[in-house]
Amino acid sequence: MTGRLSHEREAVDDGLYLALRGSIDADGALRGAAVPSPGPRRVVLDLGDVARVTSIGVRELMDWQSELDRRGVDVTWVGCSPTIVTQLNHVANFAGKAAIATFSAPYFCERCNRETPIALDTAEVGRGRREAKAPARTCPTCTSPLQFDDIEESYFAFTREVRTVSDPVALRRFLSEVGRRRRVALIEDQPTVLEDRPAALTALVADRVESPPPPPSRALSLADRLFYVAAGALAGVLTLVVYHIVANVA
Repeated sequence: MTGRLSHEREAVDDGLYLALRGSIDADGALRGAAVPSPGPRRVVLDLGDVARVTSIGVRELMDWQSELDRRGVDVTWVGCSPTIVTQLNHVANFAGKAAIATFSAPYFCERCNRETPIALDTAEVGRGRREAKAPARTCPTCTSPLQFDDIEESYFAFTREVRTVSDPVALRRFLSEVGRRRRVALIEDQPTVLEDRPAALTALVADRVESPPPPPSRALSLADRLFYVAAGALAGVLTLVVYHIVANVA
């Protein structure tokens, strides 16, 4: 998630999915991510793989967003990386009129002894609370409770200030369609791309077909166990009776 900035885009109906990867750190860094005019009515900007934003990069991203705000384009940021979260917390009006849908938060699993980034819904964290609290989450590896690995008050401060998504159902449908098209396009050429996506964007692959789990085994009741014991004993008695009858006939 480092290096020169690159981007991917996918047009869906009247919307555009745009993913940025790498560092936003130079003049004109977002020139390749420009949105044509006239263009889409809505843009979903995936910032999950942005590793670094310099002061120049802050200006570049704010100018990019301001241009779309001026044109009346509905912009939603998804999967905001910790780097983006830092800027949201420190730079006034960093996201302009964009809605912040989801962001990555650092959690820690004591059993696995490792940090685990978890995707959080901005509205869920900031909704109706004077002080934002980290939602309870479990480790995807060992299912143990995770501990939030930062200071809640400072990390979640932006959630009380930014605009959240007004129609999350429509956003999920849009991301689901993007994910479907990306799978079709990448399944042969780059089969590992989707598996490498950060946890913040699991919505893109949420509709994958998975094998159902095996049915749980049913514990035998006391009556069941007594029945099987009695049946075994009866079978043993019948075996002895048959043996003696055969022996006497012989």
